[in-house]
Amino acid sequence: AASPRAVILCTRKNWPAAKEGSQRFDLNFAAGELTVVALTQPATQPSTGVPAPDPGLRGTLSYTGREPRHSCDGSGGLRLSQMRFAGGFHFITPFSDRDRRWEARLSATAPITLDADLAATWADLDLRAILLSGVTLDAAASKITVHLGPPAGRVSVRVHGAAANLDLLVPEGTCFTISRDRILSTLDVEAASTTSDRGRRVVADVCGQIGRDTPRYEFRVDMPVSNISVGTEGHII
Repeated sequence: AASPRAVILCTRKNWPAAKEGSQRFDLNFAAGELTVVALTQPATQPSTGVPAPDPGLRGTLSYTGREPRHSCDGSGGLRLSQMRFAGGFHFITPFSDRDRRWEARLSATAPITLDADLAATWADLDLRAILLSGVTLDAAASKITVHLGPPAGRVSVRVHGAAANLDLLVPEGTCFTISRDRILSTLDVEAASTTSDRGRRVVADVCGQIGRDTPRYEFRVDMPVSNISVGTEGHII
């Protein structure tokens, strides 16, 4: 396993403690194993009982292979990537670093907007302990499991890419909708649901039972040549 080799601390500058906002987490990883574990942010420091540090993302990063880059944007957001890219196109050399592995353990003081680009990756993203305001996931040639906690409002989860296996796990009884392009892809949904628009839209039955304004995940999937499943914790299809 990777050994702890970096401490991440991104705090939002000039941000009153009473103010609510969204922090951003940009993640870029290829050709290896990736684990992200979200931890509950303590209200006080465990050793002293004083208030927790300024708002922002914080945690630890363990890794093997090339040293990652991480940077803070001054608003409590975090960018974690393998390298800096010039322009809008980059070429990823598969298996360029043998045994490349990251494990990030993070906590946050406000809802998180996650933007993840993953290629040739085995990934487990456990995001249950943080609130998400939105997710964009671009995955290619990867096996990815994403654990989501209860939604806070209407949370958009946009999934792009190709040739991937994706498992989305939500708490039992969660309301969700799925809009997708069916081109050479399969979709398995564990929860009782209704399918319409020639299989392009799926709505969990629980949504109709608990009201139109119920918090929910709105999945939008565009992943040709891929397998996608939506299940509950403890039951992966």
